Amino acid sequence: MKSALMRIILTSFALALLIPNIASAETKIFIKEYTYQASEEDSRDSGRTIALREVKRLFLEDLGTYLESIKEVKNLQLTKDQIVTLTAGIVQMEVVDEKWDDRTYWLRARITVDSGSIIKNIDAVRSNPVKANVLEELRKRADDQLREIARLRKELVMAKGEDRARGRTAYDNAVKNITAIDWFEKGFASGISGDVSHTINAYTKAIGLNPKYAEFYNYRDNAYSNLGNYKQAVEDYNKAIELYRAA
Repeated sequence: MKSALMRIILTSFALALLIPNIASAETKIFIKEYTYQASEEDSRDSGRTIALREVKRLFLEDLGTYLESIKEVKNLQLTKDQIVTLTAGIVQMEVVDEKWDDRTYWLRARITVDSGSIIKNIDAVRSNPVKANVLEELRKRADDQLREIARLRKELVMAKGEDRARGRTAYDNAVKNITAIDWFEKGFASGISGDVSHTINAYTKAIGLNPKYAEFYNYRDNAYSNLGNYKQAVEDYNKAIELYRAA
């Protein structure tokens, strides 16, 4: 009897060594406010899109600094820039309050982070080079679009006629591309949390805004497969292949 009890105790102890130290995990809340100074080209929607992207960028920088200091993240040997890229597809931002007055778009948002959970998810995404590369590529695309918006804002001040029309179209497209990337990141994060229906909805909105990006279809294909909708999954797979070949 004592021998059996001892084996149970030793087995429980061995298992405990394999389980991450949950007690060391903590929940941390990041809150930020951001004000976007709109131009004549901005509507409420474009002002909100740009404000959301900018405040998310600030959030991820702070989150990267915080995670960089945690021992378990240090052990992953990631740079702060890599941490920022990966967390863009893991955390979800919640808008607490917002206001648009035709000149500025102000918002207050927050991100709630469970360190134990986010470290596990960072490790999982980092271990999949394809997913990590997609997040990195989309982050660069979003940054490029923000720079393009800043450039076009300056040019449109003096532009007239056809030049202004072309510049305005380019401006609207840049805003749409950023919105599409934001929806993809929401879908990616929902997929990690296991909310397949929301994942598909987010990827569908991303595709509606940018129907020429193959990865959007590729990831929605996987989500449909997880839901058991293989007919739609095959359609998305074929569309992704078509776009890959055309690129």
